[in-house]
Amino acid sequence: MNGQSQSKYLLLVILCFVSIGLGSIFFTGDPALKLLILLIVATAFAIIPIRYLRSESRGMTDSKLEREQIEALEYLFDLETLTPVVFLKLIEPMHEGIIVVRGSADAGEVFVANSAAAQMLDREQSQMSGSSLIRASLDASLLEVARRADGIPEEVTLPGGRILNVSCTALSHPNFMTHKSDEVVEGLILSLQDLTDQRIAERSRSELIANVSHDLRTPITAGRLLAETIEAGVSDEKLRKKFHRSLLGELNRLSRMVERLVKLSRIESHEDEFTMLKFPIEELVVTVVDNMSTISSASEISLLQSEDTEMFLSNDPEMAGDFDRLVEVFANLIDNAISVSPKNSTIVINVFSVGEIDSQREVVFEVIDQGPGVPPADRTRIFERFYTGDASRNSQNEGLGLGLSIARHIVQRHGGEISVRNGVSGGAIFTFRLPQNASSAKTV
Repeated sequence: MNGQSQSKYLLLVILCFVSIGLGSIFFTGDPALKLLILLIVATAFAIIPIRYLRSESRGMTDSKLEREQIEALEYLFDLETLTPVVFLKLIEPMHEGIIVVRGSADAGEVFVANSAAAQMLDREQSQMSGSSLIRASLDASLLEVARRADGIPEEVTLPGGRILNVSCTALSHPNFMTHKSDEVVEGLILSLQDLTDQRIAERSRSELIANVSHDLRTPITAGRLLAETIEAGVSDEKLRKKFHRSLLGELNRLSRMVERLVKLSRIESHEDEFTMLKFPIEELVVTVVDNMSTISSASEISLLQSEDTEMFLSNDPEMAGDFDRLVEVFANLIDNAISVSPKNSTIVINVFSVGEIDSQREVVFEVIDQGPGVPPADRTRIFERFYTGDASRNSQNEGLGLGLSIARHIVQRHGGEISVRNGVSGGAIFTFRLPQNASSAKTV
Protein backbone atom coordinates (compact mmCIF):
# COMPACT_ATOMS: atom_id res chain seq x y z
CA MET A 1 0.00 0.00 0.00
CA ASN A 2 1.53 3.37 -1.06
CA GLY A 3 1.47 6.68 0.85
CA GLN A 4 -1.60 8.11 -0.89
CA SER A 5 -3.70 5.00 -0.24
CA GLN A 6 -2.71 4.99 3.42
CA SER A 7 -3.76 8.65 3.80
CA LYS A 8 -7.18 8.00 2.24
CA TYR A 9 -7.74 4.99 4.46
CA LEU A 10 -6.84 6.96 7.62
CA LEU A 11 -9.09 9.85 6.57
CA LEU A 12 -12.02 7.46 6.15
CA VAL A 13 -11.47 5.96 9.62
CA ILE A 14 -11.30 9.40 11.27
CA LEU A 15 -14.52 10.52 9.54
CA CYS A 16 -16.27 7.45 10.85
CA PHE A 17 -15.18 8.25 14.40
CA VAL A 18 -16.35 11.88 14.02
CA SER A 19 -19.77 10.77 12.79
CA ILE A 20 -20.14 8.37 15.72
CA GLY A 21 -19.04 11.11 18.15
CA LEU A 22 -21.56 13.68 16.82
CA GLY A 23 -24.35 11.14 17.02
CA SER A 24 -23.45 10.30 20.58
CA ILE A 25 -23.82 13.95 21.68
CA PHE A 26 -27.53 13.94 20.86
CA PHE A 27 -28.18 10.71 22.71
CA THR A 28 -26.20 11.50 25.83
CA GLY A 29 -27.47 13.59 28.80
CA ASP A 30 -24.28 13.87 30.82
CA PRO A 31 -22.64 17.33 30.22
CA ALA A 32 -19.12 16.01 31.08
CA LEU A 33 -19.42 13.20 28.54
CA LYS A 34 -20.65 15.63 25.88
CA LEU A 35 -17.59 17.83 26.53
CA LEU A 36 -15.21 14.83 26.18
CA ILE A 37 -16.80 13.81 22.90
CA LEU A 38 -16.50 17.36 21.55
CA LEU A 39 -12.75 17.40 22.42
CA ILE A 40 -12.22 14.12 20.57
CA VAL A 41 -14.05 15.40 17.50
CA ALA A 42 -12.05 18.65 17.52
CA THR A 43 -8.77 16.71 17.75
CA ALA A 44 -9.81 14.52 14.84
CA PHE A 45 -10.61 17.57 12.69
CA ALA A 46 -7.15 19.00 13.53
CA ILE A 47 -5.34 15.72 12.57
CA ILE A 48 -7.07 15.36 9.20
CA PRO A 49 -5.59 18.45 7.41
CA ILE A 50 -2.11 17.97 8.96
CA ARG A 51 -1.94 14.33 7.93
CA TYR A 52 -3.27 15.10 4.48
CA LEU A 53 -0.76 17.90 3.84
CA ARG A 54 2.20 15.78 4.99
CA SER A 55 1.09 12.88 2.80
CA GLU A 56 0.68 15.11 -0.24
CA SER A 57 4.12 16.68 0.33
CA ARG A 58 5.80 13.27 0.63
CA GLY A 59 3.97 12.04 -2.45
CA MET A 60 5.12 15.03 -4.48
CA THR A 61 8.75 14.48 -3.34
CA ASP A 62 8.66 10.77 -4.16
CA SER A 63 7.14 11.46 -7.56
CA LYS A 64 9.79 14.06 -8.34
CA LEU A 65 12.66 11.71 -7.40
CA GLU A 66 11.15 8.86 -9.38
CA ARG A 67 10.63 11.12 -12.39
CA GLU A 68 14.26 12.35 -12.24
CA GLN A 69 15.58 8.79 -12.01
CA ILE A 70 13.55 7.70 -14.99
CA GLU A 71 14.73 10.70 -17.02
CA ALA A 72 18.37 9.91 -16.09
CA LEU A 73 18.03 6.29 -17.20
CA GLU A 74 16.31 7.31 -20.41
CA TYR A 75 19.21 9.67 -21.15
CA LEU A 76 21.83 7.03 -20.33
CA PHE A 77 20.35 4.40 -22.61
CA ASP A 78 19.31 6.75 -25.39
CA LEU A 79 22.04 6.18 -27.98
CA GLU A 80 20.89 9.28 -29.83
CA THR A 81 22.55 11.41 -27.11
CA LEU A 82 25.87 9.49 -27.07
CA THR A 83 28.84 11.37 -28.46
CA PRO A 84 32.15 9.57 -29.12
CA VAL A 85 33.50 10.99 -25.84
CA VAL A 86 30.58 9.63 -23.79
CA PHE A 87 30.64 6.31 -25.65
CA LEU A 88 34.38 5.97 -25.03
CA LYS A 89 33.81 6.32 -21.27
CA LEU A 90 31.53 3.28 -21.43
CA ILE A 91 33.88 0.99 -23.41
CA GLU A 92 37.31 2.23 -22.26
CA PRO A 93 37.47 0.08 -19.07
CA MET A 94 36.80 -3.12 -21.06
CA HIS A 95 39.65 -5.61 -21.53
CA GLU A 96 38.30 -6.57 -24.94
CA GLY A 97 39.10 -4.37 -27.90
CA ILE A 98 35.96 -2.56 -29.11
CA ILE A 99 35.63 -0.73 -32.44
CA VAL A 100 32.32 0.94 -33.35
CA VAL A 101 31.84 1.81 -37.02
CA ARG A 102 29.25 4.26 -38.32
CA GLY A 103 28.06 2.95 -41.67
CA SER A 104 29.21 -0.08 -43.66
CA ALA A 105 32.51 -1.93 -43.49
CA ASP A 106 33.80 -0.44 -46.76
CA ALA A 107 32.24 3.03 -46.80
CA GLY A 108 31.80 3.73 -43.08
CA GLU A 109 34.16 5.33 -40.59
CA VAL A 110 35.28 4.45 -37.08
CA PHE A 111 32.92 6.12 -34.60
CA VAL A 112 35.03 5.23 -31.56
CA ALA A 113 37.67 2.66 -30.50
CA ASN A 114 38.95 1.93 -26.99
CA SER A 115 42.62 1.76 -25.99
CA ALA A 116 42.57 -2.06 -25.82
CA ALA A 117 41.73 -2.20 -29.54
CA ALA A 118 44.42 0.35 -30.36
CA GLN A 119 47.02 -1.64 -28.42
CA MET A 120 46.08 -4.93 -30.09
CA LEU A 121 46.35 -3.36 -33.54
CA ASP A 122 49.49 -1.39 -32.60
CA ARG A 123 47.84 1.88 -33.59
CA GLU A 124 47.47 5.33 -32.04
CA GLN A 125 43.99 5.53 -30.53
CA SER A 126 43.55 9.17 -31.55
CA GLN A 127 44.24 8.32 -35.21
CA MET A 128 41.58 5.61 -35.44
CA SER A 129 38.42 7.67 -34.92
CA GLY A 130 37.06 9.24 -38.08
CA SER A 131 39.07 7.06 -40.46
CA SER A 132 37.93 4.08 -42.48
CA LEU A 133 38.12 0.62 -40.93
CA ILE A 134 40.89 -0.55 -43.26
CA ARG A 135 42.96 2.54 -42.48
CA ALA A 136 42.31 2.27 -38.75
CA SER A 137 43.25 -1.41 -38.54
CA LEU A 138 45.79 -1.65 -41.39
CA ASP A 139 44.67 -5.24 -41.92
CA ALA A 140 42.35 -6.61 -44.60
CA SER A 141 41.32 -9.65 -42.53
CA LEU A 142 39.39 -7.44 -40.08
CA LEU A 143 37.61 -5.85 -43.04
CA GLU A 144 36.49 -9.30 -44.25
CA VAL A 145 35.04 -10.11 -40.81
CA ALA A 146 33.26 -6.72 -40.75
CA ARG A 147 31.75 -7.31 -44.20
CA ARG A 148 30.06 -10.50 -43.03
CA ALA A 149 28.87 -9.03 -39.68
CA ASP A 150 27.39 -12.38 -38.71
CA GLY A 151 28.57 -12.36 -35.08
CA ILE A 152 30.62 -15.54 -35.61
CA PRO A 153 34.12 -15.24 -34.08
CA GLU A 154 37.07 -15.74 -36.41
CA GLU A 155 40.74 -16.14 -35.53
CA VAL A 156 42.92 -13.61 -37.31
CA THR A 157 46.72 -13.46 -37.42
CA LEU A 158 48.15 -9.97 -37.88
CA PRO A 159 51.38 -9.34 -39.83
CA GLY A 160 53.34 -8.87 -36.60
CA GLY A 161 52.32 -12.33 -35.35
CA ARG A 162 49.60 -11.21 -32.91
CA ILE A 163 46.61 -13.57 -32.92
CA LEU A 164 43.14 -12.07 -32.40
CA ASN A 165 39.68 -13.54 -32.04
CA VAL A 166 37.44 -11.10 -33.94
CA SER A 167 33.65 -10.97 -34.21
CA CYS A 168 31.41 -8.32 -35.80
CA THR A 169 27.73 -7.54 -35.21
CA ALA A 170 25.50 -5.09 -37.10
CA LEU A 171 23.99 -2.09 -35.26
CA SER A 172 20.48 -1.09 -36.33
CA HIS A 173 20.11 2.02 -34.13
CA PRO A 174 19.69 5.29 -36.12
CA ASN A 175 22.70 6.80 -34.36
CA PHE A 176 24.94 4.40 -36.30
CA MET A 177 23.22 4.60 -39.69
CA THR A 178 24.08 6.59 -42.78
CA HIS A 179 21.67 7.27 -45.63
CA LYS A 180 22.86 7.07 -49.21
CA SER A 181 20.00 7.78 -51.62
CA ASP A 182 17.36 5.22 -50.68
CA GLU A 183 19.80 2.77 -49.07
CA VAL A 184 20.10 2.57 -45.27
CA VAL A 185 23.58 1.44 -44.14
CA GLU A 186 23.79 0.07 -40.62
CA GLY A 187 26.65 0.55 -38.20
CA LEU A 188 28.98 -2.17 -36.94
CA ILE A 189 30.61 -3.14 -33.66
CA LEU A 190 33.76 -5.26 -33.67
CA SER A 191 34.99 -7.18 -30.62
CA LEU A 192 38.68 -8.16 -30.42
CA GLN A 193 40.26 -10.66 -28.00
CA ASP A 194 44.03 -11.19 -27.85
CA LEU A 195 44.80 -14.93 -28.06
CA THR A 196 48.56 -14.59 -28.63
CA ASP A 197 49.70 -15.74 -25.17
CA GLN A 198 47.14 -18.54 -25.15
CA ARG A 199 48.30 -19.85 -28.54
CA ILE A 200 51.97 -19.63 -27.49
CA ALA A 201 51.15 -21.64 -24.35
CA GLU A 202 49.28 -24.23 -26.41
CA ARG A 203 52.17 -24.44 -28.85
CA SER A 204 54.64 -24.85 -25.97
CA ARG A 205 52.56 -27.66 -24.50
CA SER A 206 52.42 -29.38 -27.87
CA GLU A 207 56.17 -29.04 -28.34
CA LEU A 208 56.74 -30.22 -24.77
CA ILE A 209 54.87 -33.45 -25.47
CA ALA A 210 56.70 -33.97 -28.78
CA ASN A 211 60.16 -33.14 -27.43
CA VAL A 212 59.84 -34.92 -24.11
CA SER A 213 58.43 -38.06 -25.73
CA HIS A 214 61.29 -38.05 -28.25
CA ASP A 215 64.24 -36.96 -26.11
CA LEU A 216 63.33 -39.07 -23.08
CA ARG A 217 62.51 -42.13 -25.16
CA THR A 218 66.04 -42.26 -26.61
CA PRO A 219 68.02 -42.62 -23.32
CA ILE A 220 65.32 -44.83 -21.81
CA THR A 221 65.42 -47.21 -24.77
CA ALA A 222 69.22 -47.19 -24.88
CA GLY A 223 69.48 -47.75 -21.12
CA ARG A 224 67.04 -50.65 -21.21
CA LEU A 225 68.94 -52.36 -24.06
CA LEU A 226 72.26 -51.88 -22.27
CA ALA A 227 70.84 -53.26 -19.02
CA GLU A 228 69.38 -56.31 -20.81
CA THR A 229 72.71 -56.93 -22.54
CA ILE A 230 74.65 -56.72 -19.28
CA GLU A 231 72.09 -58.95 -17.54
CA ALA A 232 72.42 -61.57 -20.29
CA GLY A 233 76.14 -61.70 -19.57
CA VAL A 234 79.14 -60.25 -21.42
CA SER A 235 82.24 -62.42 -21.39
CA ASP A 236 84.60 -59.69 -22.57
CA GLU A 237 85.58 -57.58 -19.53
CA LYS A 238 86.45 -54.47 -21.59
CA LEU A 239 83.18 -54.66 -23.50
CA ARG A 240 81.23 -55.12 -20.26
CA LYS A 241 82.86 -52.03 -18.73
CA LYS A 242 82.07 -50.09 -21.90
CA PHE A 243 78.40 -51.06 -21.60
CA HIS A 244 78.42 -50.00 -17.94
CA ARG A 245 79.84 -46.57 -18.86
CA SER A 246 77.27 -46.16 -21.60
CA LEU A 247 74.46 -47.10 -19.24
CA LEU A 248 75.73 -44.62 -16.65
CA GLY A 249 75.93 -41.94 -19.37
CA GLU A 250 72.30 -42.50 -20.39
CA LEU A 251 71.17 -42.29 -16.75
CA ASN A 252 73.14 -39.06 -16.28
CA ARG A 253 71.54 -37.67 -19.41
CA LEU A 254 68.08 -38.44 -18.03
CA SER A 255 69.05 -36.83 -14.72
CA ARG A 256 70.19 -33.62 -16.45
CA MET A 257 66.92 -33.37 -18.38
CA VAL A 258 64.82 -33.75 -15.23
CA GLU A 259 66.99 -31.26 -13.32
CA ARG A 260 66.57 -28.65 -16.04
CA LEU A 261 62.81 -29.13 -16.10
CA VAL A 262 62.62 -28.65 -12.34
CA LYS A 263 65.01 -25.69 -12.43
CA LEU A 264 63.04 -23.90 -15.13
CA SER A 265 59.80 -24.46 -13.25
CA ARG A 266 61.24 -23.02 -10.03
CA ILE A 267 62.72 -19.97 -11.81
CA GLU A 268 59.48 -19.22 -13.69
CA SER A 269 57.40 -19.46 -10.51
CA HIS A 270 59.91 -17.26 -8.57
CA GLU A 271 60.35 -20.00 -5.95
CA ASP A 272 64.13 -19.49 -5.97
CA GLU A 273 65.41 -16.17 -4.64
CA PHE A 274 68.31 -14.44 -6.37
CA THR A 275 70.84 -12.77 -4.07
CA MET A 276 72.53 -9.78 -5.70
CA LEU A 277 76.10 -9.24 -4.51
CA LYS A 278 78.99 -7.30 -6.00
CA PHE A 279 81.81 -9.28 -7.61
CA PRO A 280 84.66 -8.66 -10.10
CA ILE A 281 83.55 -9.24 -13.69
CA GLU A 282 86.90 -10.90 -14.44
CA GLU A 283 86.08 -13.57 -11.85
CA LEU A 284 82.88 -14.41 -13.71
CA VAL A 285 84.68 -14.71 -17.06
CA VAL A 286 87.58 -16.78 -15.68
CA THR A 287 85.22 -19.15 -13.82
CA VAL A 288 83.12 -19.82 -16.91
CA VAL A 289 86.15 -20.34 -19.18
CA ASP A 290 87.73 -22.75 -16.68
CA ASN A 291 84.48 -24.71 -16.30
CA MET A 292 83.92 -25.03 -20.05
CA SER A 293 87.54 -25.57 -21.17
CA THR A 294 87.36 -29.34 -20.63
CA ILE A 295 84.23 -29.66 -22.80
CA SER A 296 85.62 -27.39 -25.53
CA SER A 297 88.96 -29.21 -25.60
CA ALA A 298 87.19 -32.56 -25.95
CA SER A 299 85.34 -31.11 -28.96
CA GLU A 300 88.63 -29.68 -30.34
CA ILE A 301 87.28 -26.12 -30.05
CA SER A 302 89.20 -23.15 -28.61
CA LEU A 303 87.81 -20.53 -26.21
CA LEU A 304 89.31 -17.12 -26.83
CA GLN A 305 88.85 -13.74 -25.12
CA SER A 306 88.78 -10.75 -27.45
CA GLU A 307 91.18 -7.83 -27.11
CA ASP A 308 88.29 -5.59 -26.06
CA THR A 309 87.55 -8.04 -23.24
CA GLU A 310 91.13 -8.03 -21.97
CA MET A 311 91.24 -4.24 -22.11
CA PHE A 312 87.92 -3.92 -20.28
CA LEU A 313 88.89 -6.43 -17.56
CA SER A 314 92.26 -4.75 -17.00
CA ASN A 315 90.43 -1.93 -15.18
CA ASP A 316 89.04 -4.41 -12.58
CA PRO A 317 85.35 -3.55 -13.16
CA GLU A 318 82.68 -4.85 -10.80
CA MET A 319 78.98 -5.55 -11.13
CA ALA A 320 76.13 -6.84 -8.95
CA GLY A 321 74.21 -10.03 -9.50
CA ASP A 322 73.71 -13.64 -8.47
CA PHE A 323 77.16 -14.99 -9.34
CA ASP A 324 76.22 -18.68 -9.66
CA ARG A 325 73.17 -17.90 -11.81
CA LEU A 326 75.19 -15.73 -14.18
CA VAL A 327 77.84 -18.46 -14.45
CA GLU A 328 75.00 -20.76 -15.53
CA VAL A 329 73.83 -18.28 -18.18
CA PHE A 330 77.34 -17.85 -19.58
CA ALA A 331 77.98 -21.60 -19.51
CA ASN A 332 74.68 -22.34 -21.30
CA LEU A 333 75.60 -19.97 -24.14
CA ILE A 334 79.10 -21.42 -24.50
CA ASP A 335 77.78 -24.98 -24.34
CA ASN A 336 75.28 -24.10 -27.06
CA ALA A 337 78.09 -22.62 -29.17
CA ILE A 338 80.27 -25.72 -28.70
CA SER A 339 77.45 -28.03 -29.80
CA VAL A 340 77.12 -26.28 -33.20
CA SER A 341 80.71 -25.29 -33.93
CA PRO A 342 82.91 -27.39 -36.25
CA LYS A 343 86.15 -28.94 -35.01
CA ASN A 344 89.27 -26.76 -34.92
CA SER A 345 87.13 -23.62 -34.74
CA THR A 346 87.18 -20.80 -32.18
CA ILE A 347 84.52 -19.41 -29.87
CA VAL A 348 85.18 -15.78 -29.01
CA ILE A 349 84.08 -14.27 -25.69
CA ASN A 350 83.54 -10.53 -25.81
CA VAL A 351 82.79 -8.42 -22.70
CA PHE A 352 82.48 -4.63 -22.54
CA SER A 353 80.35 -1.87 -21.00
CA VAL A 354 78.09 0.72 -22.58
CA GLY A 355 76.32 3.84 -21.32
CA GLU A 356 77.26 7.43 -20.53
CA ILE A 357 76.03 7.77 -16.95
CA ASP A 358 77.40 5.49 -14.24
CA SER A 359 73.97 4.68 -12.81
CA GLN A 360 72.78 3.54 -16.24
CA ARG A 361 75.84 1.64 -17.46
CA GLU A 362 75.36 -1.89 -18.74
CA VAL A 363 77.78 -4.79 -19.08
CA VAL A 364 77.47 -6.61 -22.41
CA PHE A 365 78.49 -10.28 -22.72
CA GLU A 366 78.82 -11.86 -26.18
CA VAL A 367 79.48 -15.45 -27.21
CA ILE A 368 80.47 -15.65 -30.89
CA ASP A 369 80.59 -19.04 -32.60
CA GLN A 370 81.48 -20.24 -36.10
CA GLY A 371 78.47 -22.47 -36.57
CA PRO A 372 75.72 -22.27 -39.20
CA GLY A 373 74.04 -19.25 -37.56
CA VAL A 374 70.40 -18.94 -36.53
CA PRO A 375 67.72 -18.76 -39.27
CA PRO A 376 65.51 -15.63 -39.09
CA ALA A 377 62.42 -17.75 -38.34
CA ASP A 378 64.13 -19.18 -35.23
CA ARG A 379 65.49 -15.95 -33.73
CA THR A 380 62.15 -14.93 -32.21
CA ARG A 381 61.55 -18.39 -30.74
CA ILE A 382 64.95 -19.78 -29.83
CA PHE A 383 64.58 -18.66 -26.19
CA GLU A 384 61.18 -20.33 -25.79
CA ARG A 385 60.81 -23.44 -23.64
CA PHE A 386 61.31 -26.77 -25.43
CA TYR A 387 62.18 -25.13 -28.74
CA THR A 388 65.20 -26.83 -30.31
CA GLY A 389 65.23 -24.77 -33.50
CA ASP A 390 66.66 -25.65 -36.88
CA ALA A 391 67.77 -29.26 -37.17
CA SER A 392 71.07 -28.36 -38.88
CA ARG A 393 72.05 -26.11 -36.00
CA ASN A 394 71.01 -28.58 -33.30
CA SER A 395 72.05 -31.85 -34.91
CA GLN A 396 74.54 -32.47 -32.11
CA ASN A 397 72.41 -31.10 -29.30
CA GLU A 398 70.69 -33.72 -27.16
CA GLY A 399 68.84 -31.37 -24.83
CA LEU A 400 65.19 -30.46 -24.49
CA GLY A 401 65.72 -26.88 -25.63
CA LEU A 402 65.63 -25.64 -22.03
CA GLY A 403 69.13 -24.15 -21.63
CA LEU A 404 68.45 -20.93 -23.53
CA SER A 405 65.03 -20.58 -21.89
CA ILE A 406 66.62 -20.87 -18.43
CA ALA A 407 69.25 -18.30 -19.47
CA ARG A 408 66.55 -15.88 -20.60
CA HIS A 409 64.65 -16.11 -17.31
CA ILE A 410 67.81 -15.58 -15.25
CA VAL A 411 68.80 -12.53 -17.31
CA GLN A 412 65.30 -11.05 -17.06
CA ARG A 413 65.26 -11.56 -13.27
CA HIS A 414 68.46 -9.45 -13.23
CA GLY A 415 66.71 -6.68 -15.19
CA GLY A 416 68.63 -7.44 -18.38
CA GLU A 417 67.99 -8.58 -21.95
CA ILE A 418 69.18 -11.51 -24.04
CA SER A 419 69.19 -11.75 -27.84
CA VAL A 420 70.82 -13.41 -30.83
CA ARG A 421 71.97 -12.23 -34.25
CA ASN A 422 74.12 -13.63 -37.02
CA GLY A 423 77.67 -12.40 -37.63
CA VAL A 424 78.75 -10.70 -40.83
CA SER A 425 81.06 -13.57 -41.76
CA GLY A 426 78.73 -16.31 -40.47
CA GLY A 427 78.05 -17.91 -37.12
CA ALA A 428 75.79 -16.66 -34.35
CA ILE A 429 76.35 -13.96 -31.71
CA PHE A 430 74.44 -14.54 -28.47
CA THR A 431 74.32 -11.41 -26.33
CA PHE A 432 73.05 -10.65 -22.85
CA ARG A 433 73.13 -7.22 -21.25
CA LEU A 434 72.96 -6.59 -17.49
CA PRO A 435 72.84 -3.43 -15.36
CA GLN A 436 76.32 -2.85 -13.94
CA ASN A 437 75.39 -0.88 -10.80
CA ALA A 438 72.42 -2.78 -9.41
CA SER A 439 71.82 -2.92 -5.66
CA SER A 440 74.63 -4.81 -3.90
CA ALA A 441 72.35 -6.40 -1.29
CA LYS A 442 69.04 -7.39 -2.78
CA THR A 443 67.01 -10.55 -3.37
CA VAL A 444 64.66 -10.92 -6.30
